Amino acid sequence: MFAVVQLFWNIAVFRDGPENAPSHPYFIVLLIALQTVLTTFTQLFGPGAMSESSGLNGIQLLPTYGALAVTALMTWGALRLGGLHRRFYQTFAAMTGVDLVLGILMLLVLQLTGNVLVAIPFLLWSLAASGFILHRAMSVDMTRAVGIALLIAIASYSISSALAT
Repeated sequence: MFAVVQLFWNIAVFRDGPENAPSHPYFIVLLIALQTVLTTFTQLFGPGAMSESSGLNGIQLLPTYGALAVTALMTWGALRLGGLHRRFYQTFAAMTGVDLVLGILMLLVLQLTGNVLVAIPFLLWSLAASGFILHRAMSVDMTRAVGIALLIAIASYSISSALAT
């Protein structure tokens, strides 16, 4: 397990690419389950956390699943346009795994500082890492890849926000 976390960390710091991520569909199911756990912890313990009276009944997972679905569909579409759809599992696993690693790190820093503004560098880092992953997966220049990652992030946020209301 440590090797997988280390792989995602290395991708997040631009040392490794998505081509080394596991490509099995069940691995993506595991990453989505871990994303569910991270979302639950964030809503329970993050800044502006729910009140104790709402408990687990107030946790909203639909925005997370909506964002993951949009990310998956747009990533697959971008790869498909380039004829590289066979790289989808590894690319989506890398994007989800890096988001998990950075999300856990961001939650820890938020707990230590209590200041939500520290999330901004992590969001920018996540965008850059997603761009790097797409750069390697699609064999396009970094500027174009970050642009695609930004479009995916905006669409994911829009769907997530719509589902949260």
